[in-house]
Amino acid sequence: MMPTPTGSTLGFRIPDHPFVLQLLKKFARPLASTSANRSGEANALNTDDALTMLTGEVDVFVDGGAISPDQEASTVVFASEDDIKILRHGPIGEAKLRAAIK
Repeated sequence: MMPTPTGSTLGFRIPDHPFVLQLLKKFARPLASTSANRSGEANALNTDDALTMLTGEVDVFVDGGAISPDQEASTVVFASEDDIKILRHGPIGEAKLRAAIK
């Protein structure tokens, strides 16, 4: 997440799914998407769960298979011009993030 000039924030997700990565490469443009669950709710572990949680709100989904209940959620970071702050710890740690921005 990063601040915008209007005072809101933008979030960016870096996918780790071969199909989605290929889609992004082909279209060479950002893809607006959301998580497969609402903020604060449990993770959807399969497409049926996700579609049930988001009934009527999904135009397209990519079925990457079921997710293990113990799979770690993605790392969420707030980034500003001066620093980064991890909002939710996940598989990408602070050291790796700091190394990437140097």
